[in-house]
Amino acid sequence: MLTRSRLGMVLAVWMALATGAHAQPVIEAPQISVTGTAEVEATPDAIEWRILLTDKAMDPRTAKIANDTRFEAVLEAADDMDLPAEDVRIGTVAIRRLYHHDRNTSRTIFDGHQIQRQIILVQRDLEAFDDMLDALAVLGVEFEVGYSSSQIQALKEDARLNAVRAARDKAQAMAQVLGQEIGRPLYIEEISSGGHGFDLNNAGSNTRSGDRQAGEGMASILGAISASVKVKIVFDLIDPEIDPEAD
Repeated sequence: MLTRSRLGMVLAVWMALATGAHAQPVIEAPQISVTGTAEVEATPDAIEWRILLTDKAMDPRTAKIANDTRFEAVLEAADDMDLPAEDVRIGTVAIRRLYHHDRNTSRTIFDGHQIQRQIILVQRDLEAFDDMLDALAVLGVEFEVGYSSSQIQALKEDARLNAVRAARDKAQAMAQVLGQEIGRPLYIEEISSGGHGFDLNNAGSNTRSGDRQAGEGMASILGAISASVKVKIVFDLIDPEIDPEAD
């Protein structure tokens, strides 16, 4: 025979199970998820010469002397171009031992020491592009060339806001086709943000002065730097016939 306390416990469990069995499923409020993208462009105002000095020798001192000699030659070229100290960016020195595997003897063979150093020269006088190119070509150094704009960060901020507006306008247009309206934003995320410009390494002869028209500046030859931003936003979806607050 059940005691009063046990009977109360059984009834409580039974009521809980009965309530759970008849509980209505939770219906989530309708939502709409969209993305928005915006891109802006800027005129380049600086050229970046990314120089990599690599030297190899069996003796690390010999490799360092060769690397130091070319390093000083690059700095002298920068000085001849009147580049200020803040536009000459010197990277760290990397030293490593080189090996290769000999298949015939299955042995690891030591190939010597390699020293690498990177220098970035920022040239703000775009019209002196050919002068810098000739100076580095004479030195026989390995380099890549790109360009940048001091306005790119501000342009990205503008692009971010334009991307949000584009996402909102897209959501409104899609909801209108369905006879709905968008409500408050529930979620927002910046999916990607980046800037890119013209890569002079792939430019070929298009960047050489001989291809320019009379009176045409280097900036017009280079083209523009673009910055793009993509965002994702989730909005409430409202039926104006059901929700009187939507008007």
